[in-house]
Amino acid sequence: MDSNVCKEKLETELEKTKDKMDILNEVDLKLHQMKQIAHYAQSNTLTTKEIKMYNKTLQRLNEEIKILEQIYHDIQIQFE
Repeated sequence: MDSNVCKEKLETELEKTKDKMDILNEVDLKLHQMKQIAHYAQSNTLTTKEIKMYNKTLQRLNEEIKILEQIYHDIQIQFE
């Protein structure tokens, strides 16, 4: 295999890995936010308004995670 081809392939793999790590870091951040909300809700008595607000936030974070998972999957497929 030509060294330039090999180098290009490695650079592509590196970029893919960096992109995947960025996505995983974003997912981790969102999961941490969800965990903080859960701990807060468990430790405090919430009003109905607060419960609705936190549920909406949790649903939004969950949807964002699903989108990130799809992007991660698309990156994986793209380079196979």
